[in-house]
Amino acid sequence: MDVTIRERILEEIRIKLEAMTENDHNIVWHKVARTPLDRTNKLLKNGISVLDGTEVVAGRASGMGIMDNNMTVILEFWLKNEYQEQASTYLNKVIGGLKKLVMNNRNWVDTDGVSLALNTEVLSNSLDIDGLRDTYVNGVVEIQVSYRHRWNDPTLII
Repeated sequence: MDVTIRERILEEIRIKLEAMTENDHNIVWHKVARTPLDRTNKLLKNGISVLDGTEVVAGRASGMGIMDNNMTVILEFWLKNEYQEQASTYLNKVIGGLKKLVMNNRNWVDTDGVSLALNTEVLSNSLDIDGLRDTYVNGVVEIQVSYRHRWNDPTLII
């Protein structure tokens, strides 16, 4: 069975997250998963989940064989604050790195050089801080990916 464009985009996001570096994005992910992470695992250092959200059909042009879609993707992360910075400062650096990654990969080009998406934008982010110097902190960044596929086949890019 062929892989849908939606699935290819989610996998490309996972690959790009695994390639993030401290110098370029303020973080190195030790675990990148397509399922929610076990936040009770104290061995987890820096982990992020790529979770697919709602998909909305943005437009149909069946006469032209095109279907436009908008998909939300949730990036949920858990971090061990080893630098003992104030939690909000540390989380804001990480969110900045994630935004930079998203803005530099608006089209999510795969290893074959194929642009999988038309556009990507950051919709929102939130931080979970419950103490001044939390050891483990977390946050969420929600992005929206716009993409197009053949009207009757979600595996074919148009």
